[in-house]
Amino acid sequence: MGGGHVGIPLLLTDFVSFGMITKDIFFNGFSINNMVPGTIMSIAVFIGGFADSIRGACIGYVFLFLPTFLFIWGVLPFWHNHRKDPNIQTFIRGASLVSTGFVFATAYKLWQNAG
Repeated sequence: MGGGHVGIPLLLTDFVSFGMITKDIFFNGFSINNMVPGTIMSIAVFIGGFADSIRGACIGYVFLFLPTFLFIWGVLPFWHNHRKDPNIQTFIRGASLVSTGFVFATAYKLWQNAG
């Protein structure tokens, strides 16, 4: 449905526009992040570290994984009962299309800033 690259333009726009990091720092972190194994969204730890030292890196790390745990603990127990609901199926199809659009937007945004 998209993966971590979906959030890259949002991180770029938000953190650079607030002046927490520069575009060069962001793209350096993005490049380093692509060289090491693991999730692409671990760039949140890199950005947090530059924005607010160790405290920012720790906050970035916690909020990197928190949504997944909240989803597993909060939604997954009820998923079996509701997964066949037509409204849920429509929502999932729509979310898939939105996610695909975000992937293309990410590719375009990165292409614009390349070079």
